[in-house]
Amino acid sequence: MVNDADPDVETVVESLRGGVGPARSIGQLEEWRLTTDAATEYIQDDPTPFVEIADDIVAAAYREAHREPARVEETTGKEQLSVEIRDNLTALLQQLSYKVPGELVEHRRRLVEIGLRADNQSQRWNNQHLFTNLAAHDDEVGTQLFDSLLSTFTDTEAGDRRPVAGYYVRCLASDHETIAERGLPEVRELLRESPAPVRTEAVKFVRNLVNVGFLSDETPSEAALDATADVRPLLDAEESEVAEAAVEAVFEISEYAPERLRDEVEQLAGFIGHEQVSYSAATTIERVIDAEPGAAEDLPESIVSPFPDGAPTAQEHSLLVLAAVVETGLDGDGASALVNEVLPDVIESLDGGSGDVASEASELLAAVAATDPDVLVPSAADIVAGLSTERAQLYTRRTLERLLAHDPATFETVIPECRRLLEADWTNQSTKGSVAELLSNVADQSPDRLVAHTDVLETALDQGDDASNYACTALGEISRQHPEAVVEHAPALLDVVDEENASGRYMAATALENVAEVEPDAVADGADSLLEMSFTASESIDSTNARSACMTVLEERPDVAEDLRPEIRAALDSDDLETRVRAIQFTSSAVLRDAEPFYELRPRIEEALAADDDRLTESAAECMSQFADNRPDSVVDAVPTLGETLREGTADIRKEAASALWHVATDHPEPVAGVVDDLVVAFRDSSDYTKDSICRVLSEVAGEIDAVPEGLFVELVEFDLAYSGSLSTSNAVEAIGELSASLEELDQAVRTELLQALRDGSTDRQKNAAAIARVLTGQSAKNSMLSDNVVHESPPAGTEELLPALTDAFDADDEDVRKHAMWAVCGLSRTRPATVLPTVEEIDSLLDLESEAKGQAMFPAAEALYHLAGHDAEALVTDETGLVGHLVWLGATLDRQSFDESPASDCLGYTVYTTHGAKALGRVAQAAPDRVAAELVDDEEESLVDLYERAHEDVQEHLLGYSRK
Repeated sequence: MVNDADPDVETVVESLRGGVGPARSIGQLEEWRLTTDAATEYIQDDPTPFVEIADDIVAAAYREAHREPARVEETTGKEQLSVEIRDNLTALLQQLSYKVPGELVEHRRRLVEIGLRADNQSQRWNNQHLFTNLAAHDDEVGTQLFDSLLSTFTDTEAGDRRPVAGYYVRCLASDHETIAERGLPEVRELLRESPAPVRTEAVKFVRNLVNVGFLSDETPSEAALDATADVRPLLDAEESEVAEAAVEAVFEISEYAPERLRDEVEQLAGFIGHEQVSYSAATTIERVIDAEPGAAEDLPESIVSPFPDGAPTAQEHSLLVLAAVVETGLDGDGASALVNEVLPDVIESLDGGSGDVASEASELLAAVAATDPDVLVPSAADIVAGLSTERAQLYTRRTLERLLAHDPATFETVIPECRRLLEADWTNQSTKGSVAELLSNVADQSPDRLVAHTDVLETALDQGDDASNYACTALGEISRQHPEAVVEHAPALLDVVDEENASGRYMAATALENVAEVEPDAVADGADSLLEMSFTASESIDSTNARSACMTVLEERPDVAEDLRPEIRAALDSDDLETRVRAIQFTSSAVLRDAEPFYELRPRIEEALAADDDRLTESAAECMSQFADNRPDSVVDAVPTLGETLREGTADIRKEAASALWHVATDHPEPVAGVVDDLVVAFRDSSDYTKDSICRVLSEVAGEIDAVPEGLFVELVEFDLAYSGSLSTSNAVEAIGELSASLEELDQAVRTELLQALRDGSTDRQKNAAAIARVLTGQSAKNSMLSDNVVHESPPAGTEELLPALTDAFDADDEDVRKHAMWAVCGLSRTRPATVLPTVEEIDSLLDLESEAKGQAMFPAAEALYHLAGHDAEALVTDETGLVGHLVWLGATLDRQSFDESPASDCLGYTVYTTHGAKALGRVAQAAPDRVAAELVDDEEESLVDLYERAHEDVQEHLLGYSRK
């Protein structure tokens, strides 16, 4: 036996193994209780020692369950100790069923006996989990347990054990529906006639069988739902516990099959206000009415009897049902009359009553406002009182929003009540916040309707953080469409901006920005407050909004910059990193609008380029880019620092530094060329996005570089061939074109890459290769007038080797490929016409395609023919081609409508097409006038005079030259 008050686990296990002898003294029982009590603690930490003695634990529990109650003269303390021992032993069995259910399976008959002899709910709870765990372990065992328990439940001779068995049966129904459903026929018989405790458990069995769980996708079986027919009559049972169980059962049934309860609405209404099942009854009625709206007509008048003096629970659940009636949309019937009858009491219950009642009342009113708002319009002012009850605030706001939207005249009664709640000393912060939220929601939907009531919003600005926040939001929304209506509130909004922790600062800044656009003077005096907010706001979005508002002030009142500059300078020198970053960002935004007042801050911005923090450096680089964009010469002396920043920075920093250098290089390429080594290092160490930015700089400084850095040209070509961005070509193309002017010969590796891409590459790669060939021939990568589209006159040797692949690309499906390829051929026509002349048939074929598609390749084709005609015009009038016809069409007959319908019209001038065609036509006419004349004669609808009169003056000049021949 255990003698220690706190036995160790070994002692406990040994004691349980031996059980307890026949002696039952108080001392022995106390020791046995301590032992079993300790066992329930030890088994949770480590069940292993107890698994080995599972048989002994079952035996001990069985013996305890079968002990006779102590004689009356011996009951002092003994019976209570015995009950506690049985509690502990059933708890041990439950724990074992979780850990090692297989060890208990062979004892299932004894376990059923132990369960049926349970003394209290604690033991029943332990046993039901034991049975559930064994059923989960083995369906067959679960079935055997269920059948055994069901047999006792249905046994009319089992006495008090029947309800206990029923408890276990219905618990198994909750967790093991498939096993339990086999007993449904027997249980339905018990529903019809059996003692009250048995019927109660039978009803609960049906309830549990129907309740498959709200998180489950399953639905109850038809057999389970069919039991509704036997449950419904029990709503009228004389025994209260049976009727209550029936209400709970139909509550579960109504979730899945409310239509089966269509005729029980009146009976269920009688349970409204019941201490135990009022909510279940009301919710069941709600579900039935939702499924069968006509059922609302069966509601008795007693449904409104809790008003005005009934119990809060009855009122709450009555309102739940009435809301369901309203939501059905019934009009003019008895049910609606019940609702209208009680509306005054419902409105009165919003204020001063139970929070639960007020909550349901507000939901009912919101439903009425959605279906028949005219009924509530006269009472709108009284409904505002619901904003003072926290649990009613949400639906009260919805009700009022609907009424205000329905009848604008309602504002005249609602606004004074809102002001009263805002100004009253007795209202709390929650109420004031809810009033302001209502006004904010109205402003969001219908700002026009609050324009005349902005004064009440200013009242809310100093009524606590929530109220101020919503008031600022409302004023911000109004200011988007009616900034003039908010001008008078600018001082109050600036006060909010000055409050460091005010949550309404964001929208206050928004409102001030909009006000500044129409009345900058109203905000100008507070620009320093907005500036301070942009530096110190805890949220970056608040800082951004304040900065934006300040920018609007500066745009309308540039003189304010002088007053802000000292504060910006101080922020740039701050020890706080975030303040410095925001100061630079502010300067960057300001420079974008007008750089002049801020030039003196540029040296401080340059210093930040060398900061240890990437955000600070990136912001500084962006700001330097803005300075350079506005006035490039102001950043020339910072080029070395920018070059170092470009070399050492992150991808985002490099992008901004490259942008700054590019702006400088557009006007001052020489100093930027001095950091070409930094450009090359950064290019080789960057992502594609950053490389593209660096290429812009290289294209500007290429003319100032003595020699192309080794390997760079090949790297640029490889980068551009892989380009797949949203733009037609990458910036690398321009850099390649500019740098190619200083190349004597095209690297063999480059030629091979380009030829392969033109012939076998993807569409993107083919397009990129054609664009590279275009700039190698000296043509600009951009579409422009003839005078601007030549980069250089000397393509590197070896460029002509690309010609066959370029003419093959004339057949490409992609228009951009054809366009760039033709431009490349055009460039060769200008610089090496003899090389291109043998390809006139391919150009002729391209024009056949482009004239039909009105594609962009027509322009470079016209220019190429002009250059070729200057070299050998007679070669263009061979019988093998239709070039003369194309030249007549290009030179004079390309009508404006055809051009406007072509893709080329987006980027080329109409006269450029006709001018180049006319020039080429003039040259050909000089060499072969008869052929051109014949082509014109073939066109019966056109004469040279007609062409001349319709042509642009530039074209007329060339046609005159031809006509004189």
